[in-house]
Amino acid sequence: MRIAHFSALLISGLVGDQQRVLWVSDQDEIVPNNDRHIDACKLFGHVLGHYLNCDVGRCQFATTRGDDGSLVLEDLATLPDLSAGALAELVSWMAKAGCLASTSVLAPMSQDISMKARALVNWLADGRFTLKKLAFVIEHGPGDAVVLKRLRLFPEELTPEYDFRSDLEHYVRTGRV
Repeated sequence: MRIAHFSALLISGLVGDQQRVLWVSDQDEIVPNNDRHIDACKLFGHVLGHYLNCDVGRCQFATTRGDDGSLVLEDLATLPDLSAGALAELVSWMAKAGCLASTSVLAPMSQDISMKARALVNWLADGRFTLKKLAFVIEHGPGDAVVLKRLRLFPEELTPEYDFRSDLEHYVRTGRV
């Protein structure tokens, strides 16, 4: 329920009228088998309906189990995990350097950050693509308050473009999503 509500809140804040939503999950505790996948779809659809203020064009909930052997769904599901790891490395460095105390600090990435994390953060920061990426830091505030800060990332170098739309359209056409 916690994941369904948090995900629905996030989607409702980002989705527009008639926009299509594709949620891809790996085969973890949330959807470990076909029965839980069906249950998760029903639950997620019900919860999402309470948060939306617009009509979504299409909402699909897929798992990596539906991959056709090309590993496109596996790759797509891996992006958030890799991105979270890179952001964790960056935010840890920022916290140690005192950069998270202010909301208006602009600092280059440290050379201490791994090359993999630097490449992923550059991709996250590159806003030229149709896939929009947002990064937030959630912190404990005074008392029981929660503080949400959006990280505004700027790329050190531009990322070569790869258009995933044809891969995803293939899954939608074949009904494997």
